[in-house]
Amino acid sequence: QESKFKMIANAMNLKLRTGKAVVSRLFSLNNEIELPGRLSEIGVQNRHIAKLVDLAVEDFCHPSNPKPVRKKNFKQLYEEAL
Repeated sequence: QESKFKMIANAMNLKLRTGKAVVSRLFSLNNEIELPGRLSEIGVQNRHIAKLVDLAVEDFCHPSNPKPVRKKNFKQLYEEAL
């Protein structure tokens, strides 16, 4: 996976060609454009997670995802992002 991060870092013209540098730059960019870091910052609450999971499963992109994702995976993702 690190080789993929090296390619991304190269495309982003980063000095360091590491996954850590890519992630760091993405967090910096999010801060620069004032994107929230947590779903709770935009009003999402634990009670919304079940509906978000259903919407994610129903999304037209879901079947073509290169990695299989189940409801429990979406739920975990949303809980960690809350």
